[in-house]
Amino acid sequence: LTPDSARPGRRLRHCACAVRPRFVRDRPGCEALGRQAVLVLGGCDDRSHAAKPGLVELNFLEFTKGDGSEAEWRVEAATGTCPKTLWHSSCGSYAGGKKVVVFGGDFEDSDPEFEHIRDRQAAALVYVLDLDTAVWDRVTTSGPGPAWRSLHVGVTHTSLSDSTERLVVFGGTEDHVQIFSGGDVADMNGFALNLKTFVWQRSPPGRRPAPRMRFSAERYGRHLLVYGGHGNGEISAAQTYWKLNLLTLEWSTVEVVNRPHSHVTVPGNSLAGGILMGGVSFSLLGAHAVPKLDFLLLDGAFGVPPDHDARPLRGSGDLDGGSEEEDERVVQVEMRGPQGLVRTLRVQAGVLARMLRGGLLRRMPSESSSEDEDMGRL
Repeated sequence: LTPDSARPGRRLRHCACAVRPRFVRDRPGCEALGRQAVLVLGGCDDRSHAAKPGLVELNFLEFTKGDGSEAEWRVEAATGTCPKTLWHSSCGSYAGGKKVVVFGGDFEDSDPEFEHIRDRQAAALVYVLDLDTAVWDRVTTSGPGPAWRSLHVGVTHTSLSDSTERLVVFGGTEDHVQIFSGGDVADMNGFALNLKTFVWQRSPPGRRPAPRMRFSAERYGRHLLVYGGHGNGEISAAQTYWKLNLLTLEWSTVEVVNRPHSHVTVPGNSLAGGILMGGVSFSLLGAHAVPKLDFLLLDGAFGVPPDHDARPLRGSGDLDGGSEEEDERVVQVEMRGPQGLVRTLRVQAGVLARMLRGGLLRRMPSESSSEDEDMGRL
């Protein structure tokens, strides 16, 4: 840590997401980080198990060297309508990293906000933070949404179908859960919240993973990959890997061709960049940490297949210029699959550029026509 860094206490049961706060500045060698920081919210002390300040304290971690060898914490106060403590929740950023949405979790029943989640089946709300003003707001939701829950997964993303920003949640428990305790597992129905209208959508009937909590998930292309966790009993090896289609909210299994180095399935792990790390094992003596480090390599068929072609339609402009992180223009894209099927999607230009550079799409040769001059080619 830098000499000027804050020193927030160690914690468990918190939530975190990448954001773009106003104070992060350009640093030599850190251009690839995109002026981002990690926001950490809530949780509990890892020794005393006492609850940490909830949404009223914003803990930012900014990397000050591009190789990750140096970082700096910054702690800021937040105001507005929010719980004073919070654990077992989920959060995600949207609006270019300038807003944060929080769903689920528990807080002390003496908190005035507890009345809004006392009946978890009827709790139709999320908490939204404006990073520029550091003010929270309790936002009412509508539609066929989930019960308030804990120990679940929540992920924000920009839809590839219409460029709307959404929060997707599933799993966990619908019970009130104290720190270092659990409850009956909820089913794995997927729920997507439109972060502009705050209307929920529920997954259609169909196959579901076994109910679980304390599991991990990561977005890859148009899917969320789900790994591990535990139910009211252990999760079988056959139930370990699933993926949720973010366009349809439909579930399907993932075929893994070999075994991990250790611990086929483990609760409480983290999954980021295809890396499975850590977790816990339960016994009669309680939970204890286990050593785990596995790399999960995903082929193109998991997300958008690499044998798909794409090109922007009229008015899309040049997608090769400017900052892809900041390019929020919505463009129309014509996609052609390996069987020749063509479909048209609306997608943010920055998202499309990242898909091209990541190999999820390849450039479609443009047909010779009078429109070609207006079509920047992919």
